[in-house]
Amino acid sequence: MTAVARTLARLLAPAWSGTAPLPPAEEFARCALSCTERLGLATPSAVVEDADPDPRELVWWLLAMATPTYRRELEGTPPVDPALVARLGGLLEGRPALAAEHAQLHIDIASVARRATVVSERLRVAPGPVLAVGDDDCVSVALAVLGVDRICVVDVDERVLDFVAAAGRSVGREVRIGCVDVFEDPPPRPWHGAFSAIVTDPIRSREPCLAFLEYGARCLGVSGAAGLFWADHPAWNLEVDGVLAELRRLGLTVAVCHEDWHRYPLGPEWLGDLTEKARAVGVDPGWLVRLAEAVAGWSHLYELRRA
Repeated sequence: MTAVARTLARLLAPAWSGTAPLPPAEEFARCALSCTERLGLATPSAVVEDADPDPRELVWWLLAMATPTYRRELEGTPPVDPALVARLGGLLEGRPALAAEHAQLHIDIASVARRATVVSERLRVAPGPVLAVGDDDCVSVALAVLGVDRICVVDVDERVLDFVAAAGRSVGREVRIGCVDVFEDPPPRPWHGAFSAIVTDPIRSREPCLAFLEYGARCLGVSGAAGLFWADHPAWNLEVDGVLAELRRLGLTVAVCHEDWHRYPLGPEWLGDLTEKARAVGVDPGWLVRLAEAVAGWSHLYELRRA
């Protein structure tokens, strides 16, 4: 029994005695949904993305993310090389602070390693250049540590670009960088179809997400490419079905979905004032603080291939 799972069961599964075995994940999911309904929390209209979100949207989202958090606590996270995690811990300690204007929220270091490992494994079969479209998580640095060559990162945040370039140099790899706004700047013609792997973690709503994916799809190799790797979650991007419906137009299809692959620790800079939010929703502030301390954000890793 993990401490986090026990805390979540105490908060959301009132029938659990505290001494009995923890409820199975399916039963816990029903309890979390029942709590959402009891509080009268409607599903948000689109996305819970901004820092310091609306109180009712935040509590809805924390209850939605309680289920994958609980399941991961029971089942464990997919294994990752501890030596890689340790090395990345030192390299990424100075990642630029979260920028609310760019809707940034960092995954933990193990998740960086986990995402990069999948990409690296696919590149062994289909080697070629890699393009990260937005990389505040610094997955490009993990790829450099894993020995991947020919890495390029485009991002609108110049702090991120400077950081990944410097971190790449520190491990003996050149990470090429470019300041790009995917909403305004099309990929240069020589990049069309030039990359074996595209890695992106876009803003979680339909149109912004499609802008990132379309940019990546233009750059993805036409045949024999490793794929386009997209981080998202249907309880976070509430328009993800609309994005999936557009994949064929982009010449893409879902090959694999690694569920709840990336963990996002939640801090006060993103959560805002929980005492005020609890009062707005009509819940006990202590209960909401304990819930926020136990819950993490999660996203899937979708592997997209040419349709």
